[in-house]
Amino acid sequence: SDIIESVKRGGNISLFQYTKSFDGFPLNEESMRISPEEIQKSYEYINEEEIEAIKEARSRLECVSKRLLESILVDIEFNGIPISQRYSPLESIGCYVPGGRAGYPSSLIMSVTPAKCAGIDRIVVCTPPSKQGDINPITLVAADICGVDEIYRIGGAQAIAALAYGTESIEPVSKIVGPGNKYVTAAKRAVSQDVPIDMPAGPSELLILADETADAML
Repeated sequence: SDIIESVKRGGNISLFQYTKSFDGFPLNEESMRISPEEIQKSYEYINEEEIEAIKEARSRLECVSKRLLESILVDIEFNGIPISQRYSPLESIGCYVPGGRAGYPSSLIMSVTPAKCAGIDRIVVCTPPSKQGDINPITLVAADICGVDEIYRIGGAQAIAALAYGTESIEPVSKIVGPGNKYVTAAKRAVSQDVPIDMPAGPSELLILADETADAML
């Protein structure tokens, strides 16, 4: 709650301070938003197989998302009375993508693709940087392929606060989605009284139990 209030009051300055304290990177106004040049540079570190995997994942999720949207459209007539149900896309959405020591392109694809299919005009991604300020290149490639409009190297509760209430450089969004650690989850809960969220994401680790009879290829 202190972090959220600090960002609401201090804006960019608070984001810089928390990014330095928690991520070890001296963020500033110039480095906060990831440039198109940096996104294009990220392709140099990703092989063609990974690019095709991202495109395939996006394509499959597009098919599911479009079918889901079609399923909520209703046009019926009951006792001579026409009844319709439609949906209207939100103006903007903020997608939190975990980062730091690893890349999570799947989290980005699963957050951004349904938003694109729904017709949301402005899609913003926040993801934490390394101590050197780097963002995992596969995350940036996924963001480019999926059509993200704005990407900021900000993580943690401070990113959620920025998405919810805005700063000098980041306009607030209409809804916040995406997984994160317990601090991100706590921040999403806290801002949900003002900005809708998807849900408090829980653990997603998997454990596979197998013995010598298991087929490793399956």
